[in-house]
Amino acid sequence: MNKLNRAIAFSLGILATPQGFADVPISFTDAANDIPYPVTDLQEVSVIVTDDTITAILTVGESLTQLPFNHPNSSSGGIEYSWTVWFDVNQNHKRDNEDFSLAISKIKPVGEVAATQGSLQTEGRKILEHANEQHDGIIETSVAGNTMTLSVNKSAFAGLTAITPTTPFYFETFHHYGGTIGGDTAPDSGWFLEVDEQPQNCNGSPTSPPASGYDAGYEAGISACKALYSPTENAVHFPCVDIPIANGIVRYKVDMKLIPESEPLSFSVTGAEPLQ
Repeated sequence: MNKLNRAIAFSLGILATPQGFADVPISFTDAANDIPYPVTDLQEVSVIVTDDTITAILTVGESLTQLPFNHPNSSSGGIEYSWTVWFDVNQNHKRDNEDFSLAISKIKPVGEVAATQGSLQTEGRKILEHANEQHDGIIETSVAGNTMTLSVNKSAFAGLTAITPTTPFYFETFHHYGGTIGGDTAPDSGWFLEVDEQPQNCNGSPTSPPASGYDAGYEAGISACKALYSPTENAVHFPCVDIPIANGIVRYKVDMKLIPESEPLSFSVTGAEPLQ
């Protein structure tokens, strides 16, 4: 166990060494006109994660500069529009309390209000959501024509530093306006994770292509050989750890726990199970 502990601690030391994140966008396109409401029809999205900031950029099918608000068919006190990006911090490909979202929403005021044209910058609610709680006044937004930008400084809220360029994400929109309810997602198949090569299972075989749905990538084994760290539990799970021995290797799946107030960071093994 001591040899295993030392081997994993060495790997963690490499992972914990500050390398700096490049200011490089992760971008892809979404099918145009796949929903009938242009201002929530996602067509291109980008995410840029640096050491200090998180930025999400989305382009839709129609200008966002001025929008019709307070339509009589919309629900009083309900959301008329929203544009959101979700970050899967613990990479379990499910939305849960460890994840974050950045969003701008337009809420229809309660009571009798007149229909009007308005600006999201002045009338939209800018929201950071985490652990089922919504926080205002933290993210910044801008709108230029068909393009919206959502950004936040990582120092503005605890836990945002866990978001890196390899954190899976997806975008979603929503509208309830003019008698229609709908929205769009990008990518349509679920969480997006940029990988350089075909992921492998712990036995070396390639993973199956993910089916449709937000949990599909995880269930198909996309994260099978990625270490997963839980900021709330201060624990890390390694699905595959190879330990060299005299006549080959022994492969384990391992769980470790952060030793409180250790400097440099130190972990203790809480469980190790040999893999066949």
